[in-house]
Parts: sequence; C-alpha cells; structure tokens
Amino acid sequence: MIETFPIQCTACHDILDVSVDVDVSMPQVCPMCGAEISVPQAEDFELECPEVLLRIEELTPTCLRLVWPVDLEWPTPRVAGTGLVFYGILSLSMGFSQMLSGFGGDADETLSIVFFLGLGLLLVSQGLFLLKGFYSIELSPDYLRRGFHIETVRYKRRWRVHSIRRVYMEQTKCYHVCVTYRSKTRVLHSSKQPDTPRYITHLLRRQLTQMGHPLNNGRR
Repeated sequence: MIETFPIQCTACHDILDVSVDVDVSMPQVCPMCGAEISVPQAEDFELECPEVLLRIEELTPTCLRLVWPVDLEWPTPRVAGTGLVFYGILSLSMGFSQMLSGFGGDADETLSIVFFLGLGLLLVSQGLFLLKGFYSIELSPDYLRRGFHIETVRYKRRWRVHSIRRVYMEQTKCYHVCVTYRSKTRVLHSSKQPDTPRYITHLLRRQLTQMGHPLNNGRR
C-alpha cells in the first residue's frame, strides 16, 4: 500500500508523487533534474485535468465543487445498469403478479411478495444509478461533502473540515483518493488509472491549504 500526494519540481516542472509521510521541512531531490524541491512551495501549481468526464462546477477561494458520472469509476456501467433494471422489472412483475392472482394472505405468500418487490426496487434503483447517477465532492471552509445523485434524488455525507488531518492518494489494486479525519479514513474516489485520483488529491490539498487548514502529512 503506497500513500502519496503530487508536487511539481520548480526547475524542470515534472510532476512527482511523494510519500505522505515525507518530512515537509526537508528539501526533496528531483529524480529527473537533480534540483532541490521545497515541498510546501512545490504543492502550489496548476495540474491539468486528465479526464473530460470530470467537471469543476465551482472553484473559488471558499468553495471547490467537483462532479463526475458513474462512468468514471465503473468499467461497463451501461451494460450493468441495463441488466439490473431488466432483472429488477422482472422481479417486480413477479411480485405484482402474485398479488393480482388471488392473494390469500398467508405468511408464505406475503413473504414471497415482499421479497420480489423489495428485490425489484433494489435492482432498479441500483441500475438507474449506474445509468443516470453521478458523484460529487464539495469543499467549503466548514464541511467536506461527498454526494451520490440520481437526477433530483441526492444523498450526501459530510465531515467537518477542522477534523481533516490527511489527504492523499493510496495505491493498492486501484488508486484511491483518501481523507483521514480524526482516526478514520474515507475513500472519496477510486480508479484503475492514477491520473484522476492524483488530480482530485491535488485540488483538495491545495484548496485546504489556501483556506488556511493545515495538513499533518506524515503525522497521523
């Protein structure tokens, strides 16, 4: 498991991923040109967005809002979503057909109807999320919010900014944007390629720094 965040060499402008446990008071050496790099200064740079599906809806000194569709995290969302909706409708049809074909009211029939209707609603909702859903991250001076949206239906979780200690990119089998607050860690975004997680990590770290919020980096 590798935990990093991006910096930019001020001499050759190469982008480097340094360990989140790095001592920021000590200069780093660029492996490309050999120049010494001050980590705090090297974090303040413009990183080009690597993904057209990722949109910055708002970027001001007090607010950062990112939005991206489910397509960015799921390899085949259209196929999976269509399949889930199909089997969900099939399950709902079975539940309604039992209700309309002389429902007797006994326990076994009731349990069967509830099962098919519940399963159908679950599958349809998951399918619609894959087909129409999108994620969002919103950072303000008070809260960091992670949202899940399907059309006008929204669900958001939020964490107080003052409790955030670390923001970094974690590499396991995939690349994850991670936020540590108090003693807990939450994943905000995942991808099989590093470019988008690196970009989101950089935006969050820079926005927090500009808002005056210190990050502990190597100190958990």
